[in-house]
Amino acid sequence: MENASPLTQAKLFAQHESGQWTEVGLGVVSIVKEPLPASTVDGHMGGGGGKRGKASADDGELAGATVAARLQMFSLECSTDLLLSSYVSQDDIYTVQGDTILLWYDEVVGSEIACSFNSKEGCDLIYRQIRAYQQSERVRRVQDERMPAPADKFLVHPRNLAAILDAAQSQNKRFGICVREDMEYFTKLAKLFHASREKQDTASMELVARIVHALLQTPYNTEGKIIAQFVENERIDDCIDIVQYALGRRDKESGFVSFAERRATFHDPCHLPEALLPRIHVLYSCGFLRDLIPLNLEPADAAASSLLGTFTLRFTMNLLTEIVASPAILPNAFHAAVEAVRHDTAPADVLSSSVAHLFELAAFVGDIAKTARTAMVGVDMRSEIFASLVRAGTLPFLTVVLECALQCYDGAVPLDGAAQPWRVRPPRAVQLVCDTLHSCTSYYPECTEDLVAEASASPGRCLLRLLLRAVTVVRTGAEAQSVVDAVHCCGVGIPLTLAMFGENAQLEARRHDVLRFWIDGSIVDRPPLFHLAAHIVHVLEEAGQPVPASTTAAAALQLSPVQERQVVYGLRVLAAITAKVDASRCGGLLELLTVARLAPALAATLVSPQRRMANVQSSVTSFMAAVLGRRDVRLVSLVAGADAEASLLHTAVRLFLQCSHRDNVLRSSLAHLVTAVCDGVHRERLTGTTDGGALGLTPFVTLLRGDDSLSATEMTSPPSASPPRPFDAAAAAVLSLYGDRLAAAAPVLHERLLRALEETPEQAQLTEAETSSIASSGDHSLLSGYPDFDAAAIDFGLETPLGAPIVDGGAEARRHALTLSPYRAGEKGEEDEEEEEDPLADLSGIDTEDEEDEAPPPPPPPPPPMLISTAATSPPMAKDDSPPSAAAVTGGAAAPRDTEASSPPCRASFTASAVAALDCVDPPSGRGSLLEDEENRLPRRASIKRGRSDKLKDEEEEEAEAKRLRSEESAA
Repeated sequence: MENASPLTQAKLFAQHESGQWTEVGLGVVSIVKEPLPASTVDGHMGGGGGKRGKASADDGELAGATVAARLQMFSLECSTDLLLSSYVSQDDIYTVQGDTILLWYDEVVGSEIACSFNSKEGCDLIYRQIRAYQQSERVRRVQDERMPAPADKFLVHPRNLAAILDAAQSQNKRFGICVREDMEYFTKLAKLFHASREKQDTASMELVARIVHALLQTPYNTEGKIIAQFVENERIDDCIDIVQYALGRRDKESGFVSFAERRATFHDPCHLPEALLPRIHVLYSCGFLRDLIPLNLEPADAAASSLLGTFTLRFTMNLLTEIVASPAILPNAFHAAVEAVRHDTAPADVLSSSVAHLFELAAFVGDIAKTARTAMVGVDMRSEIFASLVRAGTLPFLTVVLECALQCYDGAVPLDGAAQPWRVRPPRAVQLVCDTLHSCTSYYPECTEDLVAEASASPGRCLLRLLLRAVTVVRTGAEAQSVVDAVHCCGVGIPLTLAMFGENAQLEARRHDVLRFWIDGSIVDRPPLFHLAAHIVHVLEEAGQPVPASTTAAAALQLSPVQERQVVYGLRVLAAITAKVDASRCGGLLELLTVARLAPALAATLVSPQRRMANVQSSVTSFMAAVLGRRDVRLVSLVAGADAEASLLHTAVRLFLQCSHRDNVLRSSLAHLVTAVCDGVHRERLTGTTDGGALGLTPFVTLLRGDDSLSATEMTSPPSASPPRPFDAAAAAVLSLYGDRLAAAAPVLHERLLRALEETPEQAQLTEAETSSIASSGDHSLLSGYPDFDAAAIDFGLETPLGAPIVDGGAEARRHALTLSPYRAGEKGEEDEEEEEDPLADLSGIDTEDEEDEAPPPPPPPPPPMLISTAATSPPMAKDDSPPSAAAVTGGAAAPRDTEASSPPCRASFTASAVAALDCVDPPSGRGSLLEDEENRLPRRASIKRGRSDKLKDEEEEEAEAKRLRSEESAA
């Protein structure tokens, strides 16, 4: 290189981040034009950019006739020491300050660069050369726009791809603005990708694929104008091919999916119009593209919805709305598919092909329902889609699909004679029908009315009957669970529907109509629920038959996995219906289950704890809990019969006693049954009768029963056939037969059973009031002194953590008051009169001092005369006829007034509370009343403060009385 003129000698400065200028060195500045090297095409535009280094003679390969200008500065001390080497930019970034300083911003270095020349002529010379080069390049680019300029990094060109990729990774804002403003940017990239493939230029293909993959990542995928370029109908498939190439899927072995294979994944059993097919293909392609590019989120980032997903969702909802709202698409497809399978004279192969097409159409409808159910759209839009789907005739179509699927289970429809392979098998068809019905009844509950109308018109082939039959046919857990979910939605209801539509009397009436059909059935056939119960009984009886090769005396149940699933899910259906059915149908339900002999069959499963029978035993326990939870007189007899050997409840108690303490799940489930019985006893004590009503000779029994389908035997049975309190009788029978064993195995459970039987109606009402009160947090029993954790520890055979029972303050105060006699309480009050530390003594002294205040009535105001006469002239026979507690209170009231004795609460138990309150000599605020029991239940600190404040008030009144007497004596 020729040496530059000394006229351009200058000092090089670089600006620091703090704003200060740093001198780099002294050298000679020159503008050198050279062919554009390959390193420049790859994006390395700034060779030195203010860095010190050695000059390289081999800067790269020649790349055509394109010329680039470089601003260079060599050191005066060493001619090979390069101080600055920077390409001249096409932008107007060069300015002259003070006639001798050339200033510009270098993008490569990222800071301001300044050259301070010795003379104005040297500065003007370099600045004129820069301006001349910029002007010549602008003219050349206008003449030949096909060749990119070195500084135009974002122009789509094979020699500029590396610079574009670098800009996509490091200059997000500038590159994003460029792509957003050019709506054909991806089209240019796609054309370059296909041109490079024809030339077998793998390097350019790799760069283009990486650029497209970067544009689909953050932050570019949040810009609508950028994403819209990829999801156009003409370019979405090109985008998928390029992205697959970027991910390494370049042949079939590496996972590449071609355009034909992607189109083949869509099946059109509805024969949609030709105008809809391209939109569906675009939708499938968008979903495929979204699956190819997962979101790259940090572990702490929240889940973000991509713009591509939002576009797909809106596009999908519009397409679904158009399909289900069409008056011809779905109705015509349903009619053609149903008519094809209802020809009884059709050959076996034709019938099999028709059923296969029917199942494919069910899969298409199931995809519509699933997409609408899982889409993040408003409830109104989702409900409108399902309403249109039901109005198109989906429910009759689902009836035919489920009927054909169940026939395939029975072998009525051959599975191997179809001309085309079965894409949807019968088990999958059953699950599709149940899932679609579940979605329709959840978001459009009005369709339940159509189900009831279908059951009335065709009870033998309706969807409600086929649902319960499917429980007895299915073989996998997924199918059975889908059937149970559909049964819940149709007849019971789910929390989702309740949350969306609230309490709706019309919807509840429709669900009760569904339950009525399942329980009562039609005139020509038995109820559908009877067939389900009979199937469960048949499976259990067949499994209980002794095996000839077995040597054991009592052979255990031998249930296959399929039979176990049918029993378990069948009991779930029975439990759900039992918990939902209204009281007017309980008699019919009892008759149905009794005729089916369900209780003896279920009792056989609870003979002994077996690990492989855990699911069946848990399901039987759940069904029993549902029956007991209804608290109906008639249904309780199904579980708690008079015969102890055949009663389900007694069998469950015996199984509970056989379980070890470590068998927590089964043992706890069985213990809940005893707890349910105790709750039923408490409810009987509280209301005096059960929810189902007494079965005695009352004038309202006919009105209450109405049109209930009870048997003639039950209608004419005497009132004594069923006890008026079945829970009380069941609890008493359990306690009499297994009381000692329960006390040894589960003392807490035994104590709760005793407490339930000893509870009185008054105590039940008091307990109910305390339970419903927010301020009530103490124990409601007199017998239990253990907290819940210690009680559970004792139940599982563990030692209590503290070794002694922990008693709450209210229970301890009541127990202490019951154990003290009137005279001992008075002695304790005298001993503690000086110290005033015992809270019970202060609390017991409240009423005593109140009695002392009542004796000499103060002048303002005078006490009621009735209270004084009642306290002074109580008849002596009240002391003899009253209970001991009342007698103690009476004796305390007749004692001299100068004693400081404070009598305890008058009742020794809640049983005598009402009699004691009537016989007590004091008014309602006297001894033994409920007011005193409430005072004993108050916190101790509050009682202490109240007792001391009352004592101070009494002392002030005594001083006032003494002053009054002295004034009267002085006046006399």
